[in-house]
Amino acid sequence: MRVTCEAAVIDRTVQPQPKCRLIKSIISLGYHSSDQQNTEMFLLHENQLKKSGQRYRVALNIDKVFTKFLNEGKATISFKEPSHDLLIQCDKVRLMAFMSSLRMGLSGDPNFNKSQTTQSLAQPKLHGKKLPLLKDTPFTLKNHVTRKMAIKKRSELDKGIPRTVEDLTISDLGLHRFPSNILRLQNLSAINLSENSLTELPAGFGSLPLRDINFAQNKLENSNFAWLKQDTIRKSLTSINLSENKIRHFPRCFLKLPKLKVIKLSNNEIERVPFAIRALKNLRELHINRNKLASLPDALRWIFFDVVDISDNPFQGINVVSREEMVNRICVRQNINLTEICLRRVVECRLPYTSATLPRSLIDVLDETPLCSCGTICFATPIIERWREAPINSSSTVKTSLVTAFADGTLCSLKCVKRYS
Repeated sequence: MRVTCEAAVIDRTVQPQPKCRLIKSIISLGYHSSDQQNTEMFLLHENQLKKSGQRYRVALNIDKVFTKFLNEGKATISFKEPSHDLLIQCDKVRLMAFMSSLRMGLSGDPNFNKSQTTQSLAQPKLHGKKLPLLKDTPFTLKNHVTRKMAIKKRSELDKGIPRTVEDLTISDLGLHRFPSNILRLQNLSAINLSENSLTELPAGFGSLPLRDINFAQNKLENSNFAWLKQDTIRKSLTSINLSENKIRHFPRCFLKLPKLKVIKLSNNEIERVPFAIRALKNLRELHINRNKLASLPDALRWIFFDVVDISDNPFQGINVVSREEMVNRICVRQNINLTEICLRRVVECRLPYTSATLPRSLIDVLDETPLCSCGTICFATPIIERWREAPINSSSTVKTSLVTAFADGTLCSLKCVKRYS
């Protein structure tokens, strides 16, 4: 009998007791060897700190077993020699099965009765399954803890997913509903649910510490992406792939993911990229090919990419605007209020700001308001569409179509009109 769990060992001889910390472990119940003269049962505890494992004799060596919180998946086994308390926490069904096996061994169950023949003791049976010999099983944590898993059949999904999984792939199964058992995988960092038929994801999905998400080739065109608003995923996500989902608008919740490095939105129906994309300071890859982009935002100049793919978009030609017309647009509004003056100073002086120092409404204004080519924030200044070639800074690859991409932008003053037009 073997169970994967989180466990901690408390040495009762040590005073004062250090702070207890649960770590990933494997606890096994079996026999020390197949020797007919040595049929004594042992409990083996392994973890990353001690892969060779700590063996505990079971017979006449267990002082107490605490099962008050067994329904919550918690139990404690107190040994006499050595003076250790073994704290166990895992799925309650698996823990109950393990504790049942331990109880059978302690209570003189016929399957463990030493009055039986030595042949039956060498290979005892438990619910139709042979109890493994500790000697014959290679107990290394690496072999038993499942960290990467690919599910290729529906029947495999029904069997359950180990909670130790960190990289999960469930692709091309035609799923219409999000598997709810995924929400229990608190160690999950990468997930691939591509080539399914998902239309929405639960808000609780955002409570997982995910770094890499692949939902390509689903049906998320009407999703509100509420799960991307959770604090946990906002702090951890670095890569997201929503290609081929018929998405019509650039998801604005992406703009609140400060660690995002890779965005893949290929083969959708997006018509515009927002000026607020400049808020993604860590963005290094942007794949937005095969969409319906007519132009790009001038804000791309503030991001330094490694890879940019804007190919196969119906970019429109340059919009010829005379210098006089630009001057007239800028002169439409001369008066600005005190709030706008303060926000301009924040941008000009590059002052750091968070939700603790500024209201969220002002943060949204700072992030979404376009900047002039000189770096000045422009409030209520008319946008000049496709007035020059899109400025893209890339150290590696820029994939473009045969048609030149032009940028929408704005200018803050007559001085900038003369300088950049």
